[in-house]
Amino acid sequence: MIDIVITCKDRLPHLKKSYDTLLQAIGNTFNINLIVVAYGDEMAHRWAKNKAKSIMVESKGFHLSKARNIGANSGNADWIFFCDADTLFDINFFKELNLELGNFYTGEPHCSGNCIVERKHFDGYDENIIGYGGEDTDLYITLGKKGLIKQRLNHFKYIPHTDFDRVKNYKGDKKWEQQKKNIIYLMSKHPHHLIFPQYVPEDMKPLFL
Repeated sequence: MIDIVITCKDRLPHLKKSYDTLLQAIGNTFNINLIVVAYGDEMAHRWAKNKAKSIMVESKGFHLSKARNIGANSGNADWIFFCDADTLFDINFFKELNLELGNFYTGEPHCSGNCIVERKHFDGYDENIIGYGGEDTDLYITLGKKGLIKQRLNHFKYIPHTDFDRVKNYKGDKKWEQQKKNIIYLMSKHPHHLIFPQYVPEDMKPLFL
């Protein structure tokens, strides 16, 4: 079984489209437990509660790390799939998904927030990371430090949207400033060679020193 954790904050139109493609892709291939964390989004909660396990979190803002941790803690499957609400699944996604022990799987580079990991290796997203970007990078570095091998997920894409949609539920409207703050935090937590150049181009490193 796989717990699929989807977080939603003011993205209900995206979530509906994603859900339709998810149902088509699942078919009879996998035993799925779908968990929707409606983070300060009553409309998403009302829509999802008859289709999945829906968790309503009362909040005016958005905290992606916390939302994903809440979703993960409400399930018990051996594998957890953290899925963005703007993900569109190809019909073959689950048919060709082969999960192997010792691996974790990401949608990098274009759907980097999507990740499948064994529950026993998941220690939670770092809730010190607030704002846009960084929480997935931190998780992947942490899993790699445990000796897990990163593999790439295929057969999906994302719904195009603007940077305004990405940051509108965080304090401040400058995506770059949020990213910069979180990268500086990651530099204080992990060896720099694990951040540069895999996640941040080497020529951008002086911007954070």
